[in-house]
Amino acid sequence: MPGKLRICRGKSRCSAAEKAAAGKAIGKNSIKAACERAVFDLSGVRFMDSTGIGFLIGRYKRLRRYGIPAALQSVDFAADKVLAMSGIYALIPKL
Repeated sequence: MPGKLRICRGKSRCSAAEKAAAGKAIGKNSIKAACERAVFDLSGVRFMDSTGIGFLIGRYKRLRRYGIPAALQSVDFAADKVLAMSGIYALIPKL
């Protein structure tokens, strides 16, 4: 794939407790590192709540400011149900 691709991998949970650490990992500095596309690899995420959805939407908005498209990949069945119900796939497509 031409250009730079940044892949962010999730851990077992995507909830309030993990949000702060992940926010630093996917902060302004990493986004400014000239990538053309960001992919959130959720293969390790087995639990997703509203905080996790809010986190993904926040990263989507930040990426959008820089004109960088985002996508989700390897979404677990349980997390997929929550994400689909939230309507997030209208903003961030699933690969």
